[in-house]
Amino acid sequence: NERFEIQSSFLLGKGSFGEIYLSKDLNTRTYVALKLENQKSKQNQLKTEKHVLETMSGVEGFPTIIAFGNQHENNFLAMELLGPSLSDLFELCKQRFSLQTVLLIGIQILTRIQDLHSKNYIHRDIKPENFLIGTENFSNIIYCIDFGLSKKYKDSKMDNIPYKENKPLTGTARYASINN
Repeated sequence: NERFEIQSSFLLGKGSFGEIYLSKDLNTRTYVALKLENQKSKQNQLKTEKHVLETMSGVEGFPTIIAFGNQHENNFLAMELLGPSLSDLFELCKQRFSLQTVLLIGIQILTRIQDLHSKNYIHRDIKPENFLIGTENFSNIIYCIDFGLSKKYKDSKMDNIPYKENKPLTGTARYASINN
């Protein structure tokens, strides 16, 4: 809506949902991550992602929403710009992390998952690409992203929603449980 200027040569990510671009917020003159999804998409993952991020607002390690809306044929979600993913960092480090680094990363990842579960959500697409490092003063914080496949696992009575058989795979096959 004339607020964000997409840096079209800077595609940050792409998936079945749509694309994420480096964009400039013309109100604040800062850079953000702008996620676009075609409105004709049956899954409408950006609305799910928005709800999860609103629920996790203020919790360390979850990005801040800047704006959400639609324009032309796209829904958009603007959120704070983060650094590289754990997958990218692993490649930059020649596929070697020290034991201390692995332990520090593991503690933060488990904390993010625990925080998400405490709000009755499951992520359903846990993988190294969905954990990013913060920027500047927050470069020691790992952020959890990509909540388009997330789902509540408790009903309104706070009972676990029953497990269902014969459902298609949700998430990324490479990281899915063998039992799944």
